[in-house]
Amino acid sequence: MTGGEDPGSTPEMTRRLAEALPSCRAVIVPGARHMLPVERPEALVRALTTFIGESAHA
Repeated sequence: MTGGEDPGSTPEMTRRLAEALPSCRAVIVPGARHMLPVERPEALVRALTTFIGESAHA
């Protein structure tokens, strides 16, 4: 998970990592940079909650 405008952990890096790891997916938050818990806490919580919920049913 990364911000769409993150210069240090870019969306492309996140996508490549997700492709390389089993059961992994990339989540890109548009307009955010590096501090997702501060910049977009709702998006972070929503993505984590979704991931945990789906993992529990797998």
